[in-house]
Amino acid sequence: MVTSYLPKIGRSVSDSNSKTVSIVKRLNSETLIDAPDYWTPWGLCCTRSGDIFVHMMSFPLREYMHKIARYQGESLKQEIDNDEYDNPIFKTGFGLLYMSENNNGDICVSDTSANIVIVLDKAGRVRLRYDGRPARRMTYFVPVVSLYMRLVRSLLQTMTVYTY
Repeated sequence: MVTSYLPKIGRSVSDSNSKTVSIVKRLNSETLIDAPDYWTPWGLCCTRSGDIFVHMMSFPLREYMHKIARYQGESLKQEIDNDEYDNPIFKTGFGLLYMSENNNGDICVSDTSANIVIVLDKAGRVRLRYDGRPARRMTYFVPVVSLYMRLVRSLLQTMTVYTY
């Protein structure tokens, strides 16, 4: 069970046992989202517009698969799992995805299975992948998560990204 505070909604709980995301107000709990078949909710993030990003994990073929689902209230608005070439964006494995929205609406995701930070635009397309290595240098990078996600987000906000 993961508890998060979503600014426009209040305290929320993603429960992997019941496969739901619930909103907790005072002592009452209201189920907001039921996860689709074969998927389990884990992490949560709220956007400035009030949408909720939910990290979903599945275990279909002895590999943990990941996707991010964007909900507007109870309605599924978007699923992010593959790039434009139909390749998985997130690495399979038991690691979690930590998500945050930066100032221009991009989704910054720390993929702990791959030890990288992925930045997605509003449409879910990959803008960049950062593994901590400057070009042609071999060093190990573990993405900063949880308490330090604001630092990662602020670093990514100050980076100028050129795409061709």
